[in-house]
Amino acid sequence: GELCGKQVMQQRRRSKISKAPEEIFKSLAELQPDTLVVHIEHGIGKYCGLKTLPIDNSSQEFLELSYAEEAKLYVPVTALHLISRFGASNHENVILSRLGSDKWEKAKEKAAKQIRDTAVELLDIYSRRASKTGYACKDDVDDYNKFCREFPFEETADQNEAIQAVRQDLLSSRPMDRLICGDVGFGQEPREIKAL
Repeated sequence: GELCGKQVMQQRRRSKISKAPEEIFKSLAELQPDTLVVHIEHGIGKYCGLKTLPIDNSSQEFLELSYAEEAKLYVPVTALHLISRFGASNHENVILSRLGSDKWEKAKEKAAKQIRDTAVELLDIYSRRASKTGYACKDDVDDYNKFCREFPFEETADQNEAIQAVRQDLLSSRPMDRLICGDVGFGQEPREIKAL
């Protein structure tokens, strides 16, 4: 841009795979031999280490994963984003996936269906709750102002925002679904949790 006087637009290809941050391997140093991992397309395997293989007259590094029936899968280190941690706490009774089987695909479909079912259930609960009428408190400005004047502490901007949000909820006829959390005495800002 500085040389040519125009900005160069660069398109980045983003992976469609979305994972929880704690499941992602950020570097190869995090992978230890015999670690259970999940390959997005092939399922649960065991990391065996790095292996250098000759490809197109050059040597390239691959992650060696072992699967059921002693099958091996070699994943280029550049495709580390396809591998995530195996999240279950109990690794003793884990059955490694079988390469070439449709069992992993069926397990992913079943999990996706359960997620959709849960989402539908949550939307139903939320819509039923939203259709109900709650109790709207009376807006007694004089009492509220008196309470504010007698409050012995100075609120932070975030605390003021939380107070106003709760006040609006209490004056509304919609059922309130807000929870304010904070540790008293530690100077933490309140955190707002919106419940469905």
